[in-house]
Amino acid sequence: MARKIIAIADSSNPTIIDYMKNQLQSIKNTLPSVSIELVDETDSRLERYVHTDNRAKLPMLMAFKGDVFTSVKFGKRDTDQVVGWCKELGIE
Repeated sequence: MARKIIAIADSSNPTIIDYMKNQLQSIKNTLPSVSIELVDETDSRLERYVHTDNRAKLPMLMAFKGDVFTSVKFGKRDTDQVVGWCKELGIE
């Protein structure tokens, strides 16, 4: 089943958008089978899968297996932490 990592960044912060683009590219370089996507705070999956109290904790990464939400990681992380998180989720 296809795995996907979605990065959510605040559309008003170009520095964080660039950071998350780089983070996604690092994930893709290390785990080439995973799909990646960058979205902003208006994406419907943020409201659907993240509790109201946590929606402002941008940037964040969301993981999906097929169309099923599996996990979320809040805040900026270094590449090793993010890749480790992906591997913990079974993404190879």
